[in-house]
Amino acid sequence: MKTFIAGAEQLAGPAGEDVRRAWVEDFGTLDEKLAQSIADLMCGVPLQIATQMIEGLNSWNGVGAMALCGVPTLMIRAGLSDHPDALRLREIKPDLQVGITVGAGDFHQLEVPDQVNAMIERFLELAC
Repeated sequence: MKTFIAGAEQLAGPAGEDVRRAWVEDFGTLDEKLAQSIADLMCGVPLQIATQMIEGLNSWNGVGAMALCGVPTLMIRAGLSDHPDALRLREIKPDLQVGITVGAGDFHQLEVPDQVNAMIERFLELAC
């Protein structure tokens, strides 16, 4: 899982743009041309707005949201780490479905759209 920037102070400092670009470029997208395009697009947002968005991500209670979720849910991952969040989240939401893509970084929908679309179609067939 992507580690978010520790705080707004890093972005508000004199090297804020460099901090943001380094963070965005660290997403792990496998295709260099696509990675550059994503970084340019994400870094095109004014820094003040990006800072507020990142602060929101840092304070979001995803576990609490998952515990309250009453609808079928599909989580798509690029793989499982040594301590998979999918296993922890299945303790909170036992009906969570997990799909693992092959050959993707953090932007599955752009890197392996055929895999993602097939997972979503299958999930909808089973969930509806």
